[in-house]
Amino acid sequence: MVRIKKALTGAALVLIALASRANAQDSSPNAEAIAAAHQLIAAQDRAGQMRQVSEAMSKMLQAQFSSTDPATAKFMGTFLPNALSPDSPAMKKFLADMETIQLDAFASELSIEDMKQLAAFLQSDPYKKYTATNVKILSAGAPIIAQLQKGMQIEAYEELTKEQPKNAGAWNGLCWVTITTGGDPAKALEQCNTAIKLNPRFANAFDSRGLVHLRLGDFDHAFSDYDAALKLCPRLASAAYGRGVAKIKRGDFAGGSDDIIMAKTANPNLVAQYAAYGVK
Repeated sequence: MVRIKKALTGAALVLIALASRANAQDSSPNAEAIAAAHQLIAAQDRAGQMRQVSEAMSKMLQAQFSSTDPATAKFMGTFLPNALSPDSPAMKKFLADMETIQLDAFASELSIEDMKQLAAFLQSDPYKKYTATNVKILSAGAPIIAQLQKGMQIEAYEELTKEQPKNAGAWNGLCWVTITTGGDPAKALEQCNTAIKLNPRFANAFDSRGLVHLRLGDFDHAFSDYDAALKLCPRLASAAYGRGVAKIKRGDFAGGSDDIIMAKTANPNLVAQYAAYGVK
């Protein structure tokens, strides 16, 4: 009787093991599913998409920085296409790692028929036109995206000044973003005044307020603020440029030219930057 029980127990364990093995085999993707997943991945053409996206992002950032920072615009025009190129070692590894994840997910979660239909759709002309159009939309939307970023910056600084009303850096940041994005100069002046009141030795705040005064046409106060900024931070090129403009507006052409030459030597983009801010 004991032998029979042992035999039955042994047979039951074998059956359980076989059933478990069969279930494991059934749950894993078969060769046909893996092949269909490979076809779907190939149809996605991730490498081609990366090229299109990198080109669109490059154009978008070039448009964003072209007027205020030509050097950055030029850098973005070459850096992004190279960095995001599917031929670069980093992107090759990224795409290979993503393909491994996709292969397992597609073969496990999608039916073979689903994968075949999706692959056919991704290779169809309407879908190719759709993706190409989206890339054009991204490039054309550069000014809108830039405007959104400006709005978000202002909102972030406004919230920060509410949470940290004694943070001079936050008030200066709000002043700078307000005056450089076409905001109300009177409001920017109040914000800069608050920053300087909180920190009377804040060179960047004097630099920001100098720009506000230039925009308001108050060249005497602009000169005073830029001069104060340079006394606190003698190498602040933007302050030297602003002081040069203020000097020229006050009739000191020689002194103003010297300041501007010094500033442009340190930062050749200042002329374009300040022109974009409405200062010429």
